[in-house]
Amino acid sequence: MKQIFTLLTTITLVGLQAIAGHGYFDNGGSFVTLRANNGADTRYKIGPSTAPGVNFFSGTNFGGSVTFLNLGLIEQNTYENGGDDVVNHGTFFYRMYPTAGGPSGLYSSVSISNAIYNNGGTGIEYRSITPNTDLIVGLMPATAYTLEIYFRNDVTYPSGGGFIVALNNPGGAGGNQGSAYNPGIIPVVTATFTTASILPLNLNSFVGAPKDDAVELRWSTLAETSITKFIIEKSINGVAFAPLADVAPKNIANGASYTYLDGAANYGNNYYRLVSKHNNGTNTYSRVIRVLYGKIDNTLTLFPNPAKQGDIINVNFVAAARGTYVLTILSDNGQRIVNQTLEHNGMDRIIKVTLPSTLKKGPYRLHIANHYEFFKGTFIVQ
Repeated sequence: MKQIFTLLTTITLVGLQAIAGHGYFDNGGSFVTLRANNGADTRYKIGPSTAPGVNFFSGTNFGGSVTFLNLGLIEQNTYENGGDDVVNHGTFFYRMYPTAGGPSGLYSSVSISNAIYNNGGTGIEYRSITPNTDLIVGLMPATAYTLEIYFRNDVTYPSGGGFIVALNNPGGAGGNQGSAYNPGIIPVVTATFTTASILPLNLNSFVGAPKDDAVELRWSTLAETSITKFIIEKSINGVAFAPLADVAPKNIANGASYTYLDGAANYGNNYYRLVSKHNNGTNTYSRVIRVLYGKIDNTLTLFPNPAKQGDIINVNFVAAARGTYVLTILSDNGQRIVNQTLEHNGMDRIIKVTLPSTLKKGPYRLHIANHYEFFKGTFIVQ
C-alpha cells in the first residue's frame, strides 16, 4: 500500500513521436491559433510557410484594452511520405512580459500530443494540442505586453544524427527540410498587446488537496468584475472535462477567496479546472490541476488473465507519477522474460504488452518500477 500525495501541475502532454519524409506536407510548418476579446479565432504561422492565407505571427499587435487572449490550437505539420525521419519531441514555449522592461521571466511549455498518421505510411505527419488558456490571467491592467513564443523539435534520423522538421521551411519535395543534423529550436518570434484598465478576472491561485472523504478545491482572485459565475469542471483523464458545480461570484473589486468540496472524488487521479463566465459571453479558463486521492493498492490489474502465448496483456496503470519506469516480466523461478523501459506521462492509462509466442505455460509476475514507486501483478499462461 502507498499513501497517495497531492500533485498540482499544469498539464503538459509529452511523447511526440512523428515520422516524416522527403515530400513537403501540404501547408507544412508550425502554427498557433489565438483569439483576442470577442474576435474570431485567427491562425498564425511561425516563420516562412507555404500555407496560403495564413498571417505571420511575428510583429502582430492584438490591440489595446485586451481583456481576453485565448491560446487555442497549436499545430506542427511535418513532411509527407512513408517516412524515415522521427520527431521524438515537439514542444511549444511561451512567455509574456511588460514590453517596457524587456525580455524577462520563465517560459511556460505545452507538449504537442494529438497525432494524425500519414495515409501513405506509418508515420505521424501532424501533431496538435488545444490548451484553451486565457493568457491574460495574472497580468497587470493597463500595461503593454510582449508575447514571445517558439517551438522546439527534437528529431532523430535512422542513418545517424538529428534532423529538424516542421521549421516552416518551404523546401518542397526532395528539398531542404531543415537546417542541420541537430535537434533544434525554431527562432523566437513576438507579438504585442495592451491589457485593459480593468480586467474581468485576475486569478491569484487555484489549488486542490484531499480532505477527509473529499477533495477540497480553493481559489482566490486579486480582482474580479463582471463575472456571472464560476464553473468547476472535472475530468478523469485530463482531456475530457464535464461541469461539476457552479459557484456564485462575490464580484469584489479587490478580490475574494472561495472553497468547494468534491465529495465524489475518484480513487487515483482527479483533474480540475475553473471556468469564469463573463457577462459579455466570454469564458476564462484556469490552469488544470491534478489531485491524487485516496489510498491505492500497488497491485496491477492485468487482463486477459489467464492468457495464451502471443496474447496482448492489458495492464491498468493508474495513480503513478510521471517518469521513467522499467516493465519486467518474470517467470515463477525468477527468470527475466521481458525487460523494457517505459516513459509515463502521469495520466492513467492501459499499457499493452505482447507476450512472446514461445512463452511456456505457467504463472508469471509483471513488475513496473522506478527508484520511487513499485507496482506488481501476476498472470497465468495456459
